[in-house]
Amino acid sequence: MSYLQEKVDIETFFAGQWSHTPYVFDNGMSMEDDEWVRLSIQHGDSFQASMGDNPAFRHIGVVFVQIYTKPNTGSGRAMELADLVDQMFRNLVLTNLRFKVPQVRHIHNNSRINQRPEWLQVNVSTEFYRGS
Repeated sequence: MSYLQEKVDIETFFAGQWSHTPYVFDNGMSMEDDEWVRLSIQHGDSFQASMGDNPAFRHIGVVFVQIYTKPNTGSGRAMELADLVDQMFRNLVLTNLRFKVPQVRHIHNNSRINQRPEWLQVNVSTEFYRGS
């Protein structure tokens, strides 16, 4: 499996499962005036996982789902959406991809990371690996 196929598989899975808000991928920016999410994939270390003539390799990555909810509405809806993302990816096995336990983090409004600082941003990150 290639990095491109990994991306296609994850995005296709997400698009087929997520119907709760508008969504964009990677560096997309929604101009919706309503809640929305962004899914992006970051690759990490790769390593040889076995010895021999045909060794196995592991490729590590993280799926990030950034959740944006309207200002002055509290965090309840963001946590509801975070729970839905958690349910989608927790211990998921998708073709040759194996996902771990999602982590949820609030992004402070004054952070340079939050591209819409007036909106609440909550990130759900899920580590995964694939073999080759």
